[in-house]
Amino acid sequence: MNLSINSLAFNENKSWVSFSVGKIALIIDINQKSLVTKIEHPDSVSTMAFNKTGTWFVSGCEDKKVYLWKCEDWKLYEMRQAEKGGISHVMFSPNDDGIIYTDQINCYFLPFDPEAKREVKTIDEWIAILKKEKKDNSSPSKILLGHLSIITDICLSFDNNFLITSDVARRIRVAHYPNTYEIESFCFGHLDSVTCLGIPFSEKKPLLLSGGGQFDSCINLWNYETGKPLFHFPLVGPLEKNVISLSCCPVNPNLFAFILEDFTKIFLFQITENFEIKPFKDIELEKNQEKQILEKISFDSKGNLWIIGKNPSVRVFNYPDFKEDLDFQKETSKFFEISFEEEYEAKENKRRERKKKTKSIIQPGVDYTQEEIQNEIKRKRTQKSRQNRNAKDYI
Repeated sequence: MNLSINSLAFNENKSWVSFSVGKIALIIDINQKSLVTKIEHPDSVSTMAFNKTGTWFVSGCEDKKVYLWKCEDWKLYEMRQAEKGGISHVMFSPNDDGIIYTDQINCYFLPFDPEAKREVKTIDEWIAILKKEKKDNSSPSKILLGHLSIITDICLSFDNNFLITSDVARRIRVAHYPNTYEIESFCFGHLDSVTCLGIPFSEKKPLLLSGGGQFDSCINLWNYETGKPLFHFPLVGPLEKNVISLSCCPVNPNLFAFILEDFTKIFLFQITENFEIKPFKDIELEKNQEKQILEKISFDSKGNLWIIGKNPSVRVFNYPDFKEDLDFQKETSKFFEISFEEEYEAKENKRRERKKKTKSIIQPGVDYTQEEIQNEIKRKRTQKSRQNRNAKDYI
């Protein structure tokens, strides 16, 4: 079964953590190791976030839509749509006065008042509202900034005065927030796409970390206000791979971690007083390639390190010695198994329906032209090719 956890988010006020498994968002109580709720979406969930007070939850899906849920009753209170592709990143603004989200090339701002009264609506009702807003050009979401190529990551500076974005065209843009039309700097130096960003929890200097793609496999340290590079750490030899995720530790401002594509090791590095990058510790995972396809890495507010991917889906390493918390994985694995089964069954049903609709149009006892027969042969070959690709997803 080739399914994985795509994203995670923390609700520090209530000690909750959320995970997305296909179309399902799971909210789990970390202390009780129990399931708080399960939210089903119309399409795969790609990104999620809680607001500061932990009272609201926002999710972004591949259907170009952002969904706003209230943590009190877990009902849908708002839904918005982007223009260019699925939602790749979502977060609440620092003052909880808006929701920032991105699609492929644009970054949007949706005004948000956590205390405002909202009416619960169904998804169909929201779709009708979105169609009317699009027709009247009256959507409350406004574009903060846009890129000419696909946005790969987005973050706010430590002081929340700058919105930093990266893209596949090797650019890192530092814009003033909320006046994002004012550009503070560009960080140039990557030779391939910038895959991920991280802001160290340090007040000493405006620091920014960035990871590079396969043809520029490295970790760079920047002064984001001036755009000048402070240190370049190349990843060579077997480490010459995409840096797929990077996270900074809130407890130790000099510590950060990252993972590489198709690699079974977690790398912990530290930033020295001279603004150099040096290895701190490696966490070696068992070398079972089928079980160790990592997707994302993230620190929580206590400095614990969380890793998600394919089975085993969630792994937690506790700060400061980063010993694995096997109890959490053991107690919560059942929630993921159920979600995996439901998502797998949904994909199977969708495949069966598609197969029914693509039955052969050629009927016995009917004369067809040579062109019609050739077209049907081509269609059958295309259908077979798709079935072979789909079969890999269910093995």
